[in-house]
Amino acid sequence: MVLGLITLFRRFFDWQGKLGRFLSQHSYTVYVIHIPIVVFLGVALKGIEIEALLKFLVVAVIAIPTCFAAAYLIRKTPGASRIL
Repeated sequence: MVLGLITLFRRFFDWQGKLGRFLSQHSYTVYVIHIPIVVFLGVALKGIEIEALLKFLVVAVIAIPTCFAAAYLIRKTPGASRIL
């Protein structure tokens, strides 16, 4: 099944749009900076009494765009795109 999925995606999904290109260009920077953002959001939502899975989903929905926005701003600084 895995080999079939690899072949399927290689054959029919071998393209990248503007969003995919943006996400791939900033993915390493997100990898480097995501921990402080996720921890900050977790601490900020500490007082909210909801189920753990729901709180995880809330943090994920907020953290993912925040991380990519921060990565975009970081990579816009001169010289940062060569490092990250």
